[in-house]
Amino acid sequence: MTDTTTGTQIVQNVAACTTGSGLVSVGTPSGSVVDGHRYTWTVFAREGALDSRIVSRSFREDAMPPTVVSVTSTDYPSSTSGIPSHLHAGQPGQFTVTTSDQAPTRGRASGILRFEWQLDQAFGVGSGPPPETTTSGSRPSPTATFSVTPQQWGSAILYVRAVDVAGNVSQSAQYSFYVPS
Repeated sequence: MTDTTTGTQIVQNVAACTTGSGLVSVGTPSGSVVDGHRYTWTVFAREGALDSRIVSRSFREDAMPPTVVSVTSTDYPSSTSGIPSHLHAGQPGQFTVTTSDQAPTRGRASGILRFEWQLDQAFGVGSGPPPETTTSGSRPSPTATFSVTPQQWGSAILYVRAVDVAGNVSQSAQYSFYVPS
């Protein structure tokens, strides 16, 4: 395996024998995989005098979660804005979320894959339905707009989080708003 960001060979020429399962596991030295770097590994199989085709694959290490920067809505303004909503319970409103997926010191961030949101229920609390999702905008500072329909009047909280391509999940952001009857 090679760190293609620096050109450093991390693991080289590993020969392994398998019996039956065909699975081989190769580890990397501790600390050798660096956040933001791109890695390439190459593999082939040999049985007697027969070789398989050579296959190479690459991946980028991304250990940093994204950050939800803001959640806004002109349909259901924030409770702290003092602006009343022009929509009522049962009417869909548009919400816009902006996030940042910071790149590490050397390398690139993986980018935002999707946003997840839940209305009036924090993530991981209770046994409610799974979060709603929407895909993100373009990297590296994506924005997405999605529709939410509050079913009840009163105070509401929209919980939003971002998931990057590497599977890192941001802390959840809370957006409080009031839904007129």
